[in-house]
Amino acid sequence: MKPKEIQLPGRFEFGSLEWISRQLANGFMSGYHRSPYHGFSVEFAEHRPYYPGESIRYVDWKVYARTEKLLIKKYEEETNLRCRILIDTSSSMYYPLVEDEYLYPANPSKIQFSILAAASLIHLFKSQRDSFSITFFDEKVYQDTTERTSALHLRTCFDLLKSALSRPISQAAKTTKLPEVLHQLAETAPRHSLLILFSDLILSDQTDFDELVNAVNHLKFNRIDLLVFHIVHRKTELEFDFETDAPLLLVDLESGREIKVSPLEAREMYQKQIQRQIKKLHSFCIDAGMDIHLSVIENGYYQVLSEYLKKRSKK
Repeated sequence: MKPKEIQLPGRFEFGSLEWISRQLANGFMSGYHRSPYHGFSVEFAEHRPYYPGESIRYVDWKVYARTEKLLIKKYEEETNLRCRILIDTSSSMYYPLVEDEYLYPANPSKIQFSILAAASLIHLFKSQRDSFSITFFDEKVYQDTTERTSALHLRTCFDLLKSALSRPISQAAKTTKLPEVLHQLAETAPRHSLLILFSDLILSDQTDFDELVNAVNHLKFNRIDLLVFHIVHRKTELEFDFETDAPLLLVDLESGREIKVSPLEAREMYQKQIQRQIKKLHSFCIDAGMDIHLSVIENGYYQVLSEYLKKRSKK
C-alpha cells in the first residue's frame, strides 16, 4: 500500500521547519509499515540467510515455523549508514521565486523543496540510528558538518537548514560546480557512506558531463555511494505552462540571459526538447553509475523518502 501524503496548511514560518518535516516523516512511515516493503521494523532492520556453522542465537524461529527457512535477524546496529545530504544552492535552485519569508510545503521553490525533503530525511535517519550530515554548495562547498547522531548535532543541522531557507538569492552563486564538489567529497567522506544529492543538475556542456563521470568514478573507487534527486518544477519547467499565452520575458537565473517568447508558439517544441534533454542526462548518469531520480516538486515529498528507504534496504 502506497503511503498517502498528509495535507499540510498553506504556509509556515521558517521556525516550523522541524515540526513540518516530522509530520511528513511520521505520516510516511505510518503508511510504510503497512506497505508491501519488507525489512524495516522497530526491532530489526532485515533478515539474511543463515549459513552453516553460524550461531543459531539470532535465528528467527517464527519465520522458520512458517516457511522452514533459516533466516538471521539483522539488527539496526549492524546496518548503520553514514549519510551526507548535499544541497545545491546555486541561483537556479531558487526558482520559482518566492516573494515573502514563508515556507510553502505545497508550492515551494526548488531550494525550499530540497531543504524540507532533507529535513524529513533526517527524521528517518534518526529513527534508524544512521549518522547524518549536511553540506551546502554552489561553486564550492561553503557549509559542512560531520556525520553524527547526537541531539546537539540534530539541532545544529536544523539551524543550518533554517538559515539556508532564509538565505536571499542575492547571496547565491550564479552557477554550480558539481564535479569539483563531488571530487572533494570523494576524498573527505567516509568509505561505504551514502551521499544524497539535491540539485536541478544544470550542466552547461559536454565538458561538464565528462567531468561529472570522472567525479562519480572517483566516488565509486573510494566506495562511496551516490543517490541523486533531480529537482524540477513540472508546471513551468516540464510543461511550459505559465497560465498565459501572452509574450513573456524569461530570465536565466544563472547566466542573466533574457529571451522573449510566446508560450503558445514555443510550448510544444520546448516540451520535446526538455524531455530529450532529461532522457540524455539520466541515461548518461545511469551509465556513469549514479542512482538518479526525477523529483517533480508537485509530486510531493514521499517520493524522496521512499527512494531513500529503497536504497538503504540494498545496503
